Amino acid sequence: MNLHLRRIALLALVAAASPLAGCATPQYPVPAYNRYSAEDIIAMVHAGEPSKQIIAKLEASNGFYPLRASDLVRLHEQGVPLDVLDYMQDTYIRGVRREERFHLPQRIPGPV
Repeated sequence: MNLHLRRIALLALVAAASPLAGCATPQYPVPAYNRYSAEDIIAMVHAGEPSKQIIAKLEASNGFYPLRASDLVRLHEQGVPLDVLDYMQDTYIRGVRREERFHLPQRIPGPV
């Protein structure tokens, strides 16, 4: 392959990959309805904010944190206190219960 073709191939590769450069996702995706991301909470912890103050901020923001068990473990490993993690998990449980309250029961179709 001559030098000209190599340059064209490299240019094509860079052009094809450049739109993907902005697609990096955060370690903990933030749902649109949360004011604070998991990274924000980690930053609060590392800044020395007490648990009660972090929980008060989360309460005031009415956030909803559907985190998986592995997310909770990673957050704890990053230093997030257990009472903050418990609060985050409770927001998810309360949200699911609230949603269930407002849904009508599904009708199961009878035999045809």
